[in-house]
Amino acid sequence: MKKSRWLSILVAIVIIISALGSNKINANAASEGWVNSGGGWWYRFSDGSYAKSEYIDGYWLNSAGWYEAQWTGGWKKNATGWWFESGSWYPESSWLKVNKKWYHFDGRGYMDENKWVDGYYVGSDGAWIPDYKGDSGSSSSGGKVIVIDPGHSGSIASGTEPIGPGSSEYKAKDAGGTKGVSTGIPEYQLTMTIANKLKTELESRGYTVKLTRYDNSTAISCKERAEVANNANAAAYIRLHADGATSSSARGASTICITSGNPYISSMYSQSKSLSQTVLSEYTAATGLNSRGVSERDDLSGNNWSKVPTTLIEMGFMTNSTEDALLNDSSFQNKMVTGIANGIDKFLK
Repeated sequence: MKKSRWLSILVAIVIIISALGSNKINANAASEGWVNSGGGWWYRFSDGSYAKSEYIDGYWLNSAGWYEAQWTGGWKKNATGWWFESGSWYPESSWLKVNKKWYHFDGRGYMDENKWVDGYYVGSDGAWIPDYKGDSGSSSSGGKVIVIDPGHSGSIASGTEPIGPGSSEYKAKDAGGTKGVSTGIPEYQLTMTIANKLKTELESRGYTVKLTRYDNSTAISCKERAEVANNANAAAYIRLHADGATSSSARGASTICITSGNPYISSMYSQSKSLSQTVLSEYTAATGLNSRGVSERDDLSGNNWSKVPTTLIEMGFMTNSTEDALLNDSSFQNKMVTGIANGIDKFLK
């Protein structure tokens, strides 16, 4: 913090004493307010409990409930939206409790509003609405978990790993992916963009969403990606990829799932096939891209290690100049995301 510690303490005490005086609150009163006892300040609620790990009136109460003078903060706003700032710090991709209400802030630090986040609904003022039920009847007590895997990464996991549980066959932990012939955009960047947009869309529909990676510098293997879905007990695991071919005329979208005779997780065949069919059908309907159908293969370690319904969608060919341009167009990406989300909805009905 830029202000000196003694000045922060002095200002805080003056403000708190003023508030206590105007509200006629004292240490022995049963009403809610600030209390000075035990050598410090704390905040008591009307039910007798006290604030902890939250901001009250711009002042931070630590995990033990004591006011910490070096941490003061407040709301700020610009043309993009609201955020909460304390000195040079502000919350990103996290929840924060302010004046008894919970708020969620996105990856840029801006307050979310009118949407589902982590299975909880935040209203027009950004505050979490307990027990909220939308038009669909979904409750903020939590939605089904969807795990999205943005294929590949700018940092490639090195080494090899078994192609499936107990397998003696090994393959590379990950690969570099393809690249747009007209845009020059790498596949890993496209899949990250679509993953973030899809996450936002699915959360608006009441799902709890997790990604296998949140940036392009994380090296993570296909097995490790599948384990994110397994550990989350995901209702669906969506692996995002884009296709490449030696022929520039190759075009269209497809999905890939395991075969009925998969030696590692054949019990998931029926659900994974259904997920693959519905996602591809809705995706091609929303985008107008040609459907290349569902492929069944057992050579993808990311599918073989997954214990939940899984599909890998090849969203189009980045080696086709027309599709490459479409896949990287913001307006078209909204259609892509809508199609995938509709497919997930249909699968889980």
